[in-house]
Amino acid sequence: MDYLIRRALFLRYGGGEEAGRCRVCGVPASLVVLRREDTGIFDRYRGYARCVCGSAWPFTLWKCPNCGVEGAGNFDVYVLKEGRLLRCKQCGYLFGEVEETPDVQTLHVKFLLLFAKLRSF
Repeated sequence: MDYLIRRALFLRYGGGEEAGRCRVCGVPASLVVLRREDTGIFDRYRGYARCVCGSAWPFTLWKCPNCGVEGAGNFDVYVLKEGRLLRCKQCGYLFGEVEETPDVQTLHVKFLLLFAKLRSF
């Protein structure tokens, strides 16, 4: 039910970010989508934070969406088939990181189910 309410708010008010959290729901991003961009000579990835309601905004890679700590050394990284699972060492927040695909919403829901399962242990 919570997902349906968030999704309805997104469809009504749009998306974006405010103070590091979703402007619609007020929760930290649970997924970072990596979009490949051509810079002329090299390709690079740019991160976009994504909330379960569908809102997305530009996001710095290797930054915790919950507490804001930055740097690769501040995360435990678990490689999965679909992407990577990151756990912040400072606050313990779990979030996913995937490359952009057409079924990103499905991957997002899979990661949320995995987070719920991991938190129950």
